[in-house]
Amino acid sequence: MPEGNTSLISSMNQSIFENQYHIDESALSLNLDDLINSDISKTIPILRDVSILYNHILGLKERFFMQKVIFFIHQFNSGIDSADVRLFVDNVLENKEFREKVVEKILTLLDRFDHEIKAIILAELLKSWVKNDIDYDKFQRLKYCVDRSHPSVFIYLYDFHKANFKPGSKKNLYMQRGFATINEISIISGSGFGTHTDYDFKIWSDALDLCDYGLKGVYDNQYQPIPSKVVDYVNKNIRKLKDESFFSDYERYILQFRICSHSHYELRKDLVRKIDEYISRDPKTQQNLKL
Repeated sequence: MPEGNTSLISSMNQSIFENQYHIDESALSLNLDDLINSDISKTIPILRDVSILYNHILGLKERFFMQKVIFFIHQFNSGIDSADVRLFVDNVLENKEFREKVVEKILTLLDRFDHEIKAIILAELLKSWVKNDIDYDKFQRLKYCVDRSHPSVFIYLYDFHKANFKPGSKKNLYMQRGFATINEISIISGSGFGTHTDYDFKIWSDALDLCDYGLKGVYDNQYQPIPSKVVDYVNKNIRKLKDESFFSDYERYILQFRICSHSHYELRKDLVRKIDEYISRDPKTQQNLKL
């Protein structure tokens, strides 16, 4: 979107700070063609104005921008009270120039983001600022962390967060040959969230702040405590599991380094279901270990 476009800044301000537009989740799955023809694109001011700006002839870039805006607005309006937003605008964004600057930066980032997950996380960060959980400086720092990151880094970070990693802590994550998770660790380091050598891995405090104030609202409901029977099974069968092609390299890493050492660790539900499926393939195991 063109930077400095006052009409878009005004309409985005209306769309997030002046009115609450509750978007049905079904709208999130619309393809780009259906999106521009939907009632949502005619109702939400920023989407309507983008269409007008381009004379309703929207290329792929503009359609993707509109999709990211929908994800952003949907996430921002989930779990926040309109009274809190009004109070925030009155007390923090009362200066019109400052408010326009904030809105313009949000628009610029949404336009630049290469994946809709970044729009969702940006909305969570904005909510954290609105709720006074973080200040403006931290909001600024974390939103640019999101911008420069590989899209897959966020779920890896939150996995580490669930394993109770501390800022700057050292963990022995040396991988045996044939059992590599260095790709995921490199993505975290390359996104500026940590550093690693062959033996040590450090996650910086910004990464954990991002988990607390941006990723938690996106990913937290995807986790569950590991059933004790799963922990027992993994501990007894880790040599077999670490070479099992049924699991990805990263999943085998979690099985070996997380479950064995964190009996109370919360695991993604999809991996718990996958372990359950794997166990159910073995009739003997199924008789002895029912999840």
